[in-house]
Amino acid sequence: MKSNARRQAHCEPTRQALGGTKCEAEIEVLRAAIIKAELARAQAENHLLRQRLLDLEKALVRRESSVKSAQTKAASEVARLKEKNKELKFKLRQMWDWHNNEITKTGGLTFKASSLIAKALHPDATPSEEIRLDAFNLLNRKNIQALNNIVGLNPAAPPASFGTITAVRDQRQAQIALRYRF
Repeated sequence: MKSNARRQAHCEPTRQALGGTKCEAEIEVLRAAIIKAELARAQAENHLLRQRLLDLEKALVRRESSVKSAQTKAASEVARLKEKNKELKFKLRQMWDWHNNEITKTGGLTFKASSLIAKALHPDATPSEEIRLDAFNLLNRKNIQALNNIVGLNPAAPPASFGTITAVRDQRQAQIALRYRF
């Protein structure tokens, strides 16, 4: 591009000869061409920016769609797991109630009543004797020692022997002792 001073020096002889209109017309034509070129460049840049903006909007829509899809999938998985958890809690509660019912039916709680009666025959004498009567499980209640707790391969259908008593503790016992102190 020519500087303004060079342009004026170049056009000065022509301006003087023609009265200055030709050089000014040339300047105006050049200005119009420059403005037109700058406008075309700005429009092209604007078009590129709009294309980039549309591409970014499409990418954003795709990402939002995939995020919503992932959120929906996660929410449905959480709901499924909550439902399964509720179902398992219910089954566990049923098994626990059944087990407690079986235990109380068969006397599953351990209960012991022991008693001791002792009589010192000659408490003040140097050699003394004492007779003791000890009784264990005095009320003869059945105390369970072991239950069959093997469920098997299918917890929904345990074997018929599940929950049956396999061993009980000692029944009523009594012993008499004679103690001699010297």
